[in-house]
Amino acid sequence: MLEINKVITLGNDERYLVIETINMNDKEYYYIAEVNATEQDIVDNYKIVTVDVKEDGVKVINEITGEDKLKEILPLFLERFG
Repeated sequence: MLEINKVITLGNDERYLVIETINMNDKEYYYIAEVNATEQDIVDNYKIVTVDVKEDGVKVINEITGEDKLKEILPLFLERFG
């Protein structure tokens, strides 16, 4: 749903670069990094998100929170960066 190396804008107008994606339990997870105003540098703010599509086709980005869920998903991304 989201393309790697593309910049997305969240509802709060923060802009993030999509760095990587993994699939776990038939769900896509995305590792994103905030970029500065010129989109030339990454700001030290990273998130793991999922995307849900509403009936009207609008994409809703949901941040993964909670220590247990992050401990489960983050190592899968780290393996890719290894």
